Amino acid sequence: LNIHQRIHTGYKPYQCNQCMKSFSQMSPYNTHKSTHTDENPFQCDICGKGTKTKQSYITHMRLHEGDERYKCDECEKQCTTKQKLEVHKRYHSGERPYVCYVCGKAFSQSNPLKVHIRVHTGEKPYTCNVCEETFIGFVTLRSHKGAHGEKMILKKKHHEFNIIQWVQINGKVQRFGHQIIPV
Repeated sequence: LNIHQRIHTGYKPYQCNQCMKSFSQMSPYNTHKSTHTDENPFQCDICGKGTKTKQSYITHMRLHEGDERYKCDECEKQCTTKQKLEVHKRYHSGERPYVCYVCGKAFSQSNPLKVHIRVHTGEKPYTCNVCEETFIGFVTLRSHKGAHGEKMILKKKHHEFNIIQWVQINGKVQRFGHQIIPV
């Protein structure tokens, strides 16, 4: 019951020392830590793809097993989860429910909106470990790292401001963002 109460109180005692992301429970925290390593201990015997978690491996195997539970009825694309299929269907419908509260630019997924909002806030949480240049998103950092010819190592910059924003999602204004606590 104490652990469940953390959902309501927002108490997150487990904090990643790599990126400062916090968790209310130990299990998701331990799973998250693997995102900062190059290890992929769960290897697919069919195609060789490696995954960081057992659940990711099980989800991946659905593609090889011909699992058609999450198949697009417009283009026959198979997705591994119901949520991924719903996101994929937005490609066909043109639906973009995540709207920037500053400039009105719309996105089909929430994550690109989070990255986009950094254009307006000036936040650049990703730092190149070679030249210390900062970037608004992981993808731009990864692209930049190719210029150095070195393997990608992620470092997340620590910021001291609060990013709580309101966005319009499906016609309703909702809270969007997170609080960044000073280090």
